[in-house]
Amino acid sequence: MDEQYLKAMHPVTAVLHWKILSILKQYDIKTVLDVGGTGKLRSLSQYDVSEANLKDGVDGCALPYEDGSFDAVVSIATLEHVHDQEKFLDECERVSRIVSMHWFPYGPVAEMAERMKKKYGHYHPCRIPYVEMIADKTIEGGYAWEEFMSYKEHMLLCMTLTPSLKTAEVYDSIVQNNNVPYGGILKRDE
Repeated sequence: MDEQYLKAMHPVTAVLHWKILSILKQYDIKTVLDVGGTGKLRSLSQYDVSEANLKDGVDGCALPYEDGSFDAVVSIATLEHVHDQEKFLDECERVSRIVSMHWFPYGPVAEMAERMKKKYGHYHPCRIPYVEMIADKTIEGGYAWEEFMSYKEHMLLCMTLTPSLKTAEVYDSIVQNNNVPYGGILKRDE
């Protein structure tokens, strides 16, 4: 692991990658596809990590890999940027052999956080996944859901990058939505 790289990462990004890596350690895996990844996961792990992202011409909704090509497929803060979120999840599941795992913001409090961040100069264009889609994937699709990162944690970490978020309005929203989940991990074991 590259400690200097970890220290240079934004705290939100570092925490999310650390959490995903802690879950991956529970599996006997060697190969990982990081959909939407830009090298962070590879720099922090010992796995054979490949990235698939639009900047390299790879659409996560049409992955150019054979079924079961990777032990694990992950995405970190990617699903909210995808045009067809269900197709994206299906494609990731298709090319994974052992586990498919995705962290993303969800629900009304995440939508509120994104509006608040945009208002104070931390614009992050995205489409928050619907709670109903998560429910469908867990009830009918065999996925597990784990809430990870509260509204408070997310907003306080974002303040380290965007000091303009340090306003009475944002602090009030943190007090009112203290431990309400902002994001979570959707995971399916094969």
